[in-house]
Formats: sequence, structure tokens, C-alpha cells
Amino acid sequence: IKQEGDTLRGFIQNALEADLSKQVYFKPDSLSSLQLFRPKDILSFKIGRDIYQSMFFKNFAGEQVLEDTCFAKKLVKGSFDLYSFSRDQQLYFLIRTDTLTYFLYNTVFDGNGELIKPGIYLNVLNLISLPYEKSLAVYARVGYNEKEMSGFIAGLNMNIAPEETENYYHKA
Repeated sequence: IKQEGDTLRGFIQNALEADLSKQVYFKPDSLSSLQLFRPKDILSFKIGRDIYQSMFFKNFAGEQVLEDTCFAKKLVKGSFDLYSFSRDQQLYFLIRTDTLTYFLYNTVFDGNGELIKPGIYLNVLNLISLPYEKSLAVYARVGYNEKEMSGFIAGLNMNIAPEETENYYHKA
């Protein structure tokens, strides 16, 4: 889906998940040449059952806070939308509400087991779980992977608005 809302149909060149977070190559038919699209160019695209959406967020994972963009795979829809993307061999999550986007990352260690950067995903899960007693009781046991994060966020959404909750996660 283009920024103007127009829908294009065609073919997307196969790519690694980490490459899909930055850009996608598309052609409307088999005879056309490939066109490069970045998150600023289009709103979303779909490959098989996976929906990728352009996301704009503040990236806190480095030394400085950066305005960042990516294509992120939609995992859960509801009061809290959950997305994932890979970059530099790291998995990241975005949780979006009507007004906020939370950027989640895991703790990173060097080859010697020394802490490089503490993760914040459990802090964010705690924060969004505070009003919901059932979710607050289990957030600390959520593993940092698509399956467990999707299950937790879908469960949280079921407490808020079950009729609006959709879990798109599927094992690759």
C-alpha cells in the first residue's frame, strides 16, 4: 500500500527477514524491472501471511536516541499492536497504541558474558500491564521471542477488548 493509499499488486523479491526491515524490491508483473521501496515510500506490504508495516519510532538501543524507521512484521492487533523486526542479527519489538510507540530490545552481552546494554522489554511489559492484574502476574516470565511476546500481548488485549484482538503470529 502506497503512502497515498493506492494498492499495488505484484511480486516481491525474496529477501532475508533482516533485509526486509530496511527495504523491499517490488515489481508489478514478471516482465517489469524491480523497484526499491523503503519505509518512507509505502505504508505496508504483504508476503504470504506476513504483513509488514512502515514504522517510525525513537530508537534507544544505541549510544544516542535516534528517529528511526523500518518495515516491521505485524504479530498482534488490538489495543496494543505488536510488531517485530531484525537488524544487525538482533530481534526487536515495537508495541503501538493509539498515542505511543514503545521500542523493546533484549539485554546484550559480549563474547565474554560482559553486559553491553541492559534490555528494557520487561520494563515496558510491566508498565503496560499495571492496570491488568492477570497480565501483571505473568509479564516477568515472558520470553524474548515472537511466540511468547505475541501470546502475552494478545492475552493483554483480550482483557481490554477481545472483539478487536487478532493474533497473526505463526511459526515460520
